[in-house]
Amino acid sequence: MPTRLALGRKQKVEVVGMSLLVSAKPQGVYSAFVASDDDEISVDAFAERIVKLKEFDLRSDLLPLSSMARLFVREITK
Repeated sequence: MPTRLALGRKQKVEVVGMSLLVSAKPQGVYSAFVASDDDEISVDAFAERIVKLKEFDLRSDLLPLSSMARLFVREITK
């Protein structure tokens, strides 16, 4: 990514992302969208998780989801 495509004679587009379905649903993540924009890569992870509001702690919920997001990208040092 990115990949340039021609949709017609005058219409060109640039593919900057891909959508992934996660069959095993680890951490409740069932799909992800990975996009590349200049020097940044973003991962949107979509999950269904049970949240107990009395015990809810945003940080403890984000850690497993961010570990899933890191599975889709890797850092390469220049």
